[in-house]
Amino acid sequence: MSQERITKIVTILVIGIIVVIANKLRAGKMSDFSKKLGFEELKDVSTYISRILNFEVFKLTSKVNIVLTKAIDSNTKIYIIDHQYHSVATQTLFLLESTELNIPDFTLKPKTLLKSSTIELDAFPKFSSKYILEGEEKEKIINNVFDSKLVDFLLERKKIVIEVKDNKIMMYKKQIKVKTEKLPIHVDEIIELFSLLKK
Repeated sequence: MSQERITKIVTILVIGIIVVIANKLRAGKMSDFSKKLGFEELKDVSTYISRILNFEVFKLTSKVNIVLTKAIDSNTKIYIIDHQYHSVATQTLFLLESTELNIPDFTLKPKTLLKSSTIELDAFPKFSSKYILEGEEKEKIINNVFDSKLVDFLLERKKIVIEVKDNKIMMYKKQIKVKTEKLPIHVDEIIELFSLLKK
C-alpha cells in the first residue's frame, strides 16, 4: 500500500473520530437544553423522519443525529433536528407542524446566479432580488401568502431557507449548525414565521 493511500485512510479515520466525538458532545448539550426549555428528545427518530422525507433537504445523502420536540398547544409542535449530510457536514433544521396551517406548498431559497424564481413578487422587487420562490399554486402564493409583513420578516434574515409542505414549515440556513445557546432565538423565529403564514 502506498504512503499516499495510507495517509488518505488515516485522514478519513481521524475525521470520522472527530465527527463522532463532536456529535456526542452536541447530544449532551442538546439534552441539557431540552430539559431547561421544555423540549423532549424524540425516541423513535426514524419513524418521524420517514414522515418528512418529501422535504427537499432530505434529498441529500444524510442522517439525523438528534430530534428535540415540544408541543406549543394541542394543534402545534416544534421539532429541532440536527441533520448530518455528506458524512461530516451538519446543519440545524427547525420544523413546525400544525393543523392550523393551511397554505399552498412553496420553497424559498437565497438567490444564486444559476437559478431564477418560478414565482416573481412584482410588488417586492428587493425581495425578488434576494430570494428564489418556487411553488405550483402561483396565484395563491402571491395573493394569499406573501404580504408586506412576511416579506419584511424574511428580508431581516440572511440566506434563510424555508420549505412549506402539507401542514409543516421547515426553516434553516444551509451548512449552519446553530449553537445550543442560540436555539431559543430560532425557535422564536419559526413561531413568528408561523403566525405570519397562518393568517
